[in-house]
Amino acid sequence: MPQSKGNAEVIFTAGYEGLSVDEFMRKLAASGVRQVLDVRRNAISRKPGFSKSALSAAAEAHGLKYAHIRGLGVPTALRKGLKTRADYDRLLARYRSELLPAMTEFVAEAARLVRAEPTALVCFEADHTMCHRGPLSKVLADITGYAVKHL
Repeated sequence: MPQSKGNAEVIFTAGYEGLSVDEFMRKLAASGVRQVLDVRRNAISRKPGFSKSALSAAAEAHGLKYAHIRGLGVPTALRKGLKTRADYDRLLARYRSELLPAMTEFVAEAARLVRAEPTALVCFEADHTMCHRGPLSKVLADITGYAVKHL
């Protein structure tokens, strides 16, 4: 089923940093999101409610679907030692130039999900410019022709 007219052709992105799981889900639902696409390599969190099974249950409780594409995440070894904006910029440049081109199968699956209904690419960082969902959303926008809206 294609996206509904209210949010037709939009790819949402959202980070849960600084929010409770209920606040986060309400924010997504209020924006017209119908599906949470978890793009973390490891869908675990020290923050209560944001590990895979708990996040999936919270999404369902708010009337949202949940999907996880582990292969779109950034390998743990590459995330170690990130402290400065320059560190994040280097990581994201590498994600764009080296990792994303090798993720064609996972990107295609994400594009399929995004086309099916209004979907938010979800990760931790509140600032999309410090998160891999920024470059990922651009690639998906190029594939689908959809606009990107960072929540």
